[in-house]
Amino acid sequence: MAGLTHRAVAARAGVPVGSTTYYFATLNDLTAAALEQVSDHWAEDLAGLAARLGAADDPVATVAEFAVDCLCGADERAVVEAELYLAATHRPELRPLAEQWRADLVRVLEHRFPADRCPAAAAFLDGVLIDALTSVRPLTPAVVEQALRALLGVAITPTGSCR
Repeated sequence: MAGLTHRAVAARAGVPVGSTTYYFATLNDLTAAALEQVSDHWAEDLAGLAARLGAADDPVATVAEFAVDCLCGADERAVVEAELYLAATHRPELRPLAEQWRADLVRVLEHRFPADRCPAAAAFLDGVLIDALTSVRPLTPAVVEQALRALLGVAITPTGSCR
């Protein structure tokens, strides 16, 4: 977010600066477009998670895999998404979008887990994202899964199914 300028976006896109300022008059317009793109990606990710959860024998392991694969990706997209998400801490106009992203995750989780536990799991996954982006030792799916089991109140039975 700190490096978001028309010049930087134009350079990255390989277009003249005038092209970015033509379509996005202000940095707020540019930020809004970036947030819209991130929201579209997040919606796709959550749709994929919902589909995986619907067919999962072990939904907690599925969410842990999602967290590590999607949220904790060391790619540039994960960093940009985290920066845009955290920008809501000092830009109140972005808070409704950040709240919506979390609410969407909670809604997906509620399809397989007790509704009263899903907000805590979503908050934990926010922390997983920050940890993954700032730690030299990223969390493993097993660690994420163990914490999610505790938060969601879902144990593995001796046969391997959830209860």
